[in-house]
Amino acid sequence: MVTFGLAALGQAAYKAWVPHPPGFAAMGLMGAAALAANATCLGLLWRHRSDDINMHSVWVCSRNDIVANVSVLVAAGLVWFWRTGWPDTIIGVALAVFVLRSALRVLRRARSELRAPALAP
Repeated sequence: MVTFGLAALGQAAYKAWVPHPPGFAAMGLMGAAALAANATCLGLLWRHRSDDINMHSVWVCSRNDIVANVSVLVAAGLVWFWRTGWPDTIIGVALAVFVLRSALRVLRRARSELRAPALAP
């Protein structure tokens, strides 16, 4: 998740430096297909999201994928409406921050689970 978040920030910085409107039709089509696939995965993982840190992390990644897919669809619509790539860049930064915050939460939970056995008598 950290790598994805940092890569998204890097891509947004590049797009801000070298603005080029993305193809909104391809964005919408791929975003919709990915949303369908990720929604299926999230549904399958839903009941296991609290089993352990590994399942929780997988569930968080799938949830983040859903947020990313919806963000792509919103960005595609805004790029089409305004005919500029800035909505894609701005939404990309927001998505990167969201993913990085999720990664920090998972890392904190993993750290607390690693420390838990040391606290037991």
